[in-house]
Amino acid sequence: MLRVRRRACLLLAPALLAAPARAAGVPEEAGALRLRALELVNEARRARGLPALRRSERLERVAQAHAEDMLRRGYFSHVSPDGEDPRSRYLAAGGDPARMVAENIARCRGCRPPLRVERVEAFHRGWMDSEGHRENILHPGATRFGFGAAVEEGGFAVVQVFAGPGGRAAPERAGTPRAAR
Repeated sequence: MLRVRRRACLLLAPALLAAPARAAGVPEEAGALRLRALELVNEARRARGLPALRRSERLERVAQAHAEDMLRRGYFSHVSPDGEDPRSRYLAAGGDPARMVAENIARCRGCRPPLRVERVEAFHRGWMDSEGHRENILHPGATRFGFGAAVEEGGFAVVQVFAGPGGRAAPERAGTPRAAR
């Protein structure tokens, strides 16, 4: 049986308002944003004696598609209106069913493009200040990382996806069920 622990969503902006469907695009500097996101995650992991994560193109595609979908369809959740969760998105992209999967999301409504590295750094600080999000970043069983970002005139959505063999619980909450197994 699949156990799923819901993560608190990090909202770094005013309350969400219903948004009409619209086009969501990839930021111009997507490569630099992905690189900086991975650097930040690995700095946090190194500071706690954990191994660095490696970039995964598969996880980047999963993260990017989810970021774009949230903006396009006007929702903010780990579960899409169709019921797809982080694990189902990962498996649909050809991921290994034996892997643990976790996801962090953030959205900034009312932020004007372009999405810059400084905003990605602010999202990271917010995730590190949130117990559940920090747990995903520091999960000792994670080995791979993907980052996606989407922009629209009224804001941004960013997604981090983590995968790996799983194993023992994150050090800060040992014994707690993981996001999705």
